[in-house]
Amino acid sequence: MFRKPQKDRRLFNQATNLLRIAERVHDYRRDLMSQDEIENLHEGVEKLNEAVRTRSSEKTVPALQYLQKHLGKSGGCLYPRTSWAENVEMLLVASILAIGIRTFFFQPFKIPTNSMYPSFNGLTYEISGDKRKTSFPLRMLRMISYGANRHKLIAPDDGEIFIPIFSVSKTNAIKTIFPTVKTSGRKWFLIPTTLKEATIYVGVTPVSIKMPLEFNFDKVLRERFFPESPETTSPGKFERWLRMRIQERKIVRRKGQILLKTGEIVKKGDTFLSFDILTGDALFVDRFTYHFFAPKVGDPFVFRTGKINGITEQHNGIPSDKYYIKRLVGIGGDILAIRDSTLYRNGSPIKGSIPFQLNADQSGEYQGYTNRKRLPVGGIDTVPIDTFYAMGDNSDESSDSRIWGFVPDTEVVGKALFIYYPFTKRWGPQF
Repeated sequence: MFRKPQKDRRLFNQATNLLRIAERVHDYRRDLMSQDEIENLHEGVEKLNEAVRTRSSEKTVPALQYLQKHLGKSGGCLYPRTSWAENVEMLLVASILAIGIRTFFFQPFKIPTNSMYPSFNGLTYEISGDKRKTSFPLRMLRMISYGANRHKLIAPDDGEIFIPIFSVSKTNAIKTIFPTVKTSGRKWFLIPTTLKEATIYVGVTPVSIKMPLEFNFDKVLRERFFPESPETTSPGKFERWLRMRIQERKIVRRKGQILLKTGEIVKKGDTFLSFDILTGDALFVDRFTYHFFAPKVGDPFVFRTGKINGITEQHNGIPSDKYYIKRLVGIGGDILAIRDSTLYRNGSPIKGSIPFQLNADQSGEYQGYTNRKRLPVGGIDTVPIDTFYAMGDNSDESSDSRIWGFVPDTEVVGKALFIYYPFTKRWGPQF
């Protein structure tokens, strides 16, 4: 009788795989098996081994059936394999692999704030025109590509739009120029999270909007309703502008609140504010390289904050163990200063990264470096040994080493390596 070679190969491969399973059953379950089960297993393995060694298909088939029979009695969850057991094993292996990669090689990291803008984006926004309508397919495409989440406010009555400024009487108020309060919400409709809520008035009727806690709503309101005003990140200039509005009686006082007039009248049903919140950059952090090479000035690096004393002091002595991303601008022994929007390292304009020069030139969206507490006008700051000095590329909106001091070298996690989402011009490797 003629047997096809391909069929024989499948048979012997099946036999070889079963012998491996028998070995695992013996190793993992022999303390749970009876003496008879162990002897039957050994006998089945010997018969199948002999059949495979002689390449006898006539002996292999009955030997295979004999071993299958006794493995079925003593194999537990190892044989026959259930889909449940296979799925659990697959998940365990995948989890171990993911943990290993995250711990030693690449860690995913989501940027929440705009302290490194425009090199890296936190939550940003795009304001839509009042009459602009976006089709559903286009909104879905923007959501998938940029993580865009549409927010809009509709007038409940006819009237003028008023924006509260400075104060909110609630205990959970967030201290910003246009005040907001912390509130509860859900992320992805399921996960409980903390959001912030702002209230705008149409006439005397309040209209509320919720948004992520890290989002800068001040900039949306300024751009939409007060485009002639200075940036809210320049407190002195903005407060002078507000005082002028007060002197010009462009405010109303109502129930302990100061409401800023916008001069814009809307009708019931009008959309008076519409904007998209775009997700922050999601990137991989290289945890591997810094085990062999020291961090360099100019690197965008990620570090933990739990052992930074200045940040602990900001939280009333309670360590705040978070991940921050900033640019490394100084190592132990360096002397830093800021003059005329330029950052100086050891007496010379700092080098090592393109954003250093862009900030010095105040080119494009890079606004230059600004003097803050530890680096006042005319002052210097010296970096202690075994620490790093971290600063944001968006100097005006960055809380960094100028505010809370130095990063211990033990707290460095790694270097920003690759932006994998959203799919913008920044997508790709970071150098």
